[in-house]
Amino acid sequence: MAEPVALDERGSSFAGGAPSDGDETGAEELLTRVPLFEGLGRVELARLAAQLDLVEVDDGRAVVRQGEPGDTLYVVAGGSFGVFAAPSGEGWEVRLATLSAGDVFGEMALFTEERRSATVCAEGGGRVLSLPRDRFLELLRREPAMFLSVAVTLSRRLHATECHPKNR
Repeated sequence: MAEPVALDERGSSFAGGAPSDGDETGAEELLTRVPLFEGLGRVELARLAAQLDLVEVDDGRAVVRQGEPGDTLYVVAGGSFGVFAAPSGEGWEVRLATLSAGDVFGEMALFTEERRSATVCAEGGGRVLSLPRDRFLELLRREPAMFLSVAVTLSRRLHATECHPKNR
C-alpha cells in the first residue's frame, strides 16, 4: 500500500452541487442512498448537501490516517477506497473493508472527536464529499429533526453491532 499523505484537494465548496459533471441533484441523490441519512427528507438532504465539499483523491493517497484526530465525515462519491488498520503494537496493516460510492466513514468523529481507528486510501483515485464537524453541528442546531434522524440511525447500528458481535 502507498504511503498515506495529505489529500490532493482540487474541489471547492460543493454548495449543493453534484459529485458528477453538471448534475445539480447528484449530491442529494447520493445522500438518499446513505443509510446514516435514511430518515431525512428532500429539504434536509438539500441543506446537508449544501454543506459538503467535493475532494478529489489521487491513487494511493490517504483521506484519513489511523491515529489522527477525527473531525470530518466523508461520503464516497466515486472510486474505490481501501480501509486499513494496524493492530496496536504491530508494524503491518490489515485490510478491513473496501468502500465505494455511497459508503460513509468518519461519522463517529462528528460526535466523539476520537482519533481515527483506520487509514482510508484511494485505490485508483476517487472522490469524496467531506463534512467538517463544525458545519455538521451548526446544521444540527438549525435542523433538530436532522439530529434526531442521525441519532436514531446510529443507535440502530450500535444495537445491531452489540447483538451481532461478529459484524464488528
